[in-house]
Amino acid sequence: MLQCDKSHEHKKWGRVRDPDGRGVHYATAEETAYPAGLCTAAAREICLALQNKGIMLDVRASSDTALASSFAQRQPRRGRGIVGPPEYKRTVLVRLPRDFQPPDHVPDEPLAVLRDVPAGSKLLWTRVFVDGGVEVREAQFGVYHTPDEFLHAALKVTHPFDSAVSIDGPNLRAIAFTLEHGVKAVQQRRMEVLEHYRALEHSLRSDEEALKQAMDPTVREIMGNKKLLLFKQMLKDAGVPDERLFEDMVQGFRLTGPLEPSGLFPPKYKPAVISVDELRRTSQWSKHLVEAACRKASQDPEIARAVWDESLGQVEKGWLSGPFTWDQMDQKYGGTWVASKRFGVSQGDKVRAVDDLSQFQVNASVTETEKIQLEGLDDIVALARFHLGATVSGTKVFRLPLSGGGVYQGRLHPDFREGRARRLKGRALDLRSAYKQLARHPADDWASVLGVLDPDTNTVAYFESHALPFGASSAVTGFNRAARALRIIMSRLLFLVNTSFFDDFCQLEIDDLTDSADQAALALLDLLGWEVSDGEKLKPFASEFTMLGAVLFFKDAGRGLIRVRNKAGRLEEISSMVDRFAADPACGARSLPSLKGKLLFASSHVFGRCAQVATQLIHHAERQPGPDVHGFVLQSLRRALETLRAAGDRQVNLWSEQPPVVIFTDGACEEKGNQVTHGAVIVDPASQTREVFGGHTPEDLVTKWRSSGRTQLIFFAELCPVLIARRTWAKVLRNRRVLIFVDNEAAKAALIRNYSPLLDAAHMLSDIAELDVELSCFPWYCRVPSKSNFSDAASRLSFGEYEECFRRIQPTLEAC
Repeated sequence: MLQCDKSHEHKKWGRVRDPDGRGVHYATAEETAYPAGLCTAAAREICLALQNKGIMLDVRASSDTALASSFAQRQPRRGRGIVGPPEYKRTVLVRLPRDFQPPDHVPDEPLAVLRDVPAGSKLLWTRVFVDGGVEVREAQFGVYHTPDEFLHAALKVTHPFDSAVSIDGPNLRAIAFTLEHGVKAVQQRRMEVLEHYRALEHSLRSDEEALKQAMDPTVREIMGNKKLLLFKQMLKDAGVPDERLFEDMVQGFRLTGPLEPSGLFPPKYKPAVISVDELRRTSQWSKHLVEAACRKASQDPEIARAVWDESLGQVEKGWLSGPFTWDQMDQKYGGTWVASKRFGVSQGDKVRAVDDLSQFQVNASVTETEKIQLEGLDDIVALARFHLGATVSGTKVFRLPLSGGGVYQGRLHPDFREGRARRLKGRALDLRSAYKQLARHPADDWASVLGVLDPDTNTVAYFESHALPFGASSAVTGFNRAARALRIIMSRLLFLVNTSFFDDFCQLEIDDLTDSADQAALALLDLLGWEVSDGEKLKPFASEFTMLGAVLFFKDAGRGLIRVRNKAGRLEEISSMVDRFAADPACGARSLPSLKGKLLFASSHVFGRCAQVATQLIHHAERQPGPDVHGFVLQSLRRALETLRAAGDRQVNLWSEQPPVVIFTDGACEEKGNQVTHGAVIVDPASQTREVFGGHTPEDLVTKWRSSGRTQLIFFAELCPVLIARRTWAKVLRNRRVLIFVDNEAAKAALIRNYSPLLDAAHMLSDIAELDVELSCFPWYCRVPSKSNFSDAASRLSFGEYEECFRRIQPTLEAC
């Protein structure tokens, strides 16, 4: 039990006067924001309690989103976990006298009570607690690696871009099965599996009919073509963990209330803002406001007409019922119903109808228990990297990374030797009218009402949505559960390598098996009753194909490269928007949000960090417009656009087991900033390069940093050697994966984000990003404690400890 040490006074309870003296508030209101120290102590106690029960928290783990970015050769900004050796070699837990205050760092000659703690160790935490009726103090110290120990540990680290795709085991198994068994065996296996399920579907027809007859009529109308019992068996055979998916497909997916975890996505609890009962009570006022909301959202007559026509078309398809009047709705539901406006979004040559279930809080009544993990372009590129990198020409084996570490090695079938395994192709497969293929639960009919402006009568009419509304948060969860289950079924039962992004599936297949993959996927979906878009949307497999707004090229796979580029016309569209912004700042400012989104989207397909400065400046310009800001934004936009054009395709290396280059950098400011130095060390196991440099940072550069009155220069001093290292070791870094260890957290964060609000730092970051594009190198920035930084001595111009194993060189210094 934690107790107050009574070394301080506590504030009194009750009411206290506001700082401005105009009012009063309760003192307890001041406790709603807890001090950081209290939060840290509480978190520590929870961790210790869990450890006592044998539960260890992995603080080094990455989120699944971060993993996907990593495997596609991009360092994520958030959730990236910890890469590299741990901060401390080990920790030491000691019992101390109750009144002893342990030092922040253990001195070279510690007191007797700290004799078991190495000198230089850092105090991590200390606490006083009651043990056996006696108050005792406990403290934990972290013992640092020596620089040599940290370097040797760093050389054993696998670059995150080459780690196994732990979230995609079924696809990796499908790749391994194909490479091991050959063309005919895979074709035969797929045909046998399909024949098995065709026979099973035939035997289940009477049971399926009985199931359909017992379903709610509105659900049966939507789900009538689905083979639900067959789907249930496939879920079981494929090991899909979602135990409620079959039940939800039979009964309909809820639009309100708690959503149970499916086991298909990472857990993330997001509680409802209001209860379902509270949502019902809001209907007394919200139903009177929906008409005004519909009129406000339907001011464009062409869009309003398209939305109305689409709504009537959905009635014919059975997805909606209506139109009804306000009085008819009120009578049907006894006055308790919540309507949501339907509005249109122009998407090129078509208008998409969107149902806004957020405005009147239908979405706010949903409790989410998982974070939907979509498999986007990064996942597709990652799969292709591992697929194409599994084989090397001239060998009779293939190798694939295992999610738990290590590598799986198998015998490569003769069909895929001599480079034939790298003849990879891909294609997009789209589920038609995605959300409309699933039904909503009848119990939520009162919350599924949609208001649509009738342009012929200029009145608002009402429809009931029987299918999942496009705009319901629960619909996103429900549909993606079904889509992920289909993806797993195709991977595990038919050995089809594929990803799912909402209704867009991407298939990857070796050339000789593309016909088999095409027929198997379409046959499976047809057997289950899922409708697939055809015509222009269903293209054949190709080594160059469009997916999720980007074009992927596998034609250079034989040379170890995958290429990704933007769709034709995207950069030209951005260039036109930049020109309009330059010609008319006031008019162009209104398009800044759209320009920012298009620039980020375009740069994400190529080399995303090169546009970061421009998009951050746009963000500032939106909040604080002005002539000076306009100039900075325009300059950064043009530079980002030039970099994107110069970069060409984003080139992604195939997976390999080549060890990464390891670089340590450090900057130092001594004598109150009057002496600024830098240093760096490189170790490349592949080329046996072991070099070091260090020196004074150019005086003109330091003067430039000080020009705005700054006295603290360490942030700039830490960024500078990273840029110098890029230029100095450009030949070594070309087409390589690199681990860069930095001991300054602010600098590391700026390097990952490729942004700083400080102009001098932003220039260095832009230069670093451009060099990455030019060299096609793939850095990952890692933390190293200052006491463990192998380049610390170099930054202090002390080179004696490097003489035996490292060659000292002169760095390439240019204007940073």
